[in-house]
Amino acid sequence: MTKLQILALLLASVSLIFVSCNNYEITQEPDVYKVTPDLRARIDAGMRMSTKTEKKVFNEKFDRFLEKCDEMAYISNPNVYMETEEYIDFKNFVLSSAPRVNYLVMDKFLKGKPGFFSYIIYDLLIVSDPATADQIAEEMKAVATLQESFYLYPQLCLDIWITALENE
Repeated sequence: MTKLQILALLLASVSLIFVSCNNYEITQEPDVYKVTPDLRARIDAGMRMSTKTEKKVFNEKFDRFLEKCDEMAYISNPNVYMETEEYIDFKNFVLSSAPRVNYLVMDKFLKGKPGFFSYIIYDLLIVSDPATADQIAEEMKAVATLQESFYLYPQLCLDIWITALENE
């Protein structure tokens, strides 16, 4: 092969790599935390039903819990975080509040912090509304546990939960 043929082959290979990279970006799997605009609108409408006081207290308690998580960053087990006084305080507030506060929980879940929020959602939902938790588990029975379902299929799980809240 001549130098010119080698150079042409090299350029063709590089251009083929660029073309295949562009196609890969188009067909990538979507971010699991993205939800449809309809579901996001339903969550936002539910959040607007919460009073300013509820939002303020919710955010204060949640922020204290996040600060505690940051202090304990070396621990990898989510259940250890959920045994802290800050989490128990946050959980008690959510459970003793009106069901509309659950929309605030859903919003924080979709924002994805902390990363183990599917465990928190499971814990709150199983205590506050076991019937809805059972309904979600029934829909997802062949797929995963309830915690994993919220992580893998938030769109479906949140839709079931919101529908249950709207029907109350």
